[in-house]
Amino acid sequence: MSVKRGILSIETATKLCSAAYSVDGQNLTYRVSDGTKPNHAETLAPFIEEILKSKEVEGMTPEAIAVSAGPGSYTGLRIGASTAKGLAFGYEIPMIAVPTLQIVAAATPNPDNHLICAMIDARRMEVYTALFDANLEPLSEDHAIVIDETFLQKQLKEQKIIFAGDGADKSRDIIQSSNVIFTDQVIYPTAMAMAPLANRLLKEKSFVDTAYWQPDYLKEYVAIVGKNKVLNNIK
Repeated sequence: MSVKRGILSIETATKLCSAAYSVDGQNLTYRVSDGTKPNHAETLAPFIEEILKSKEVEGMTPEAIAVSAGPGSYTGLRIGASTAKGLAFGYEIPMIAVPTLQIVAAATPNPDNHLICAMIDARRMEVYTALFDANLEPLSEDHAIVIDETFLQKQLKEQKIIFAGDGADKSRDIIQSSNVIFTDQVIYPTAMAMAPLANRLLKEKSFVDTAYWQPDYLKEYVAIVGKNKVLNNIK
């Protein structure tokens, strides 16, 4: 009798850090941080070790590594990508990249099959966002924008849209429409929500080139130098 092997998923794009093991799109076990101390470099490796040693996946070896592909935190995405690559090379298995905004949409409760506008905070008034249908199919490309009153006005005239993600609150006082729905709780992307998406990509054999793949940052990383350091360098 063959043993189902499953997918090990990693999500580190926002302040939550999570990992999960799934078979046929169903999670067997998972670990997730509470977000109070977003030190993914210290948290992720113990999570993965605990999952692979858990009774739920005892005797199983993953057949693929899935990783949140971005956009999101530059540092978080780098940690997730490097960990996923190391595991993929170590196990000699393929790697799957799942768009982070699609993971937000997958994590969003949607009993009435509305459109979902997934939003991740990109600092200041900017967000990373994409629009999805009820089947989680993308209706727009991922992009970084500053929200204004014209955002999605055409679509909002025709149907209801759920605004979800840790960037959605930036729209509350700007988007004026009776068709806007805001979630009661902040929706974060998690490894648990990746399971059906990763399983679909596994069946399609939609793998990335492990050696050369990079997360989708959308924006260039800009290092911020503290004022005290600038002053100390002035002579």
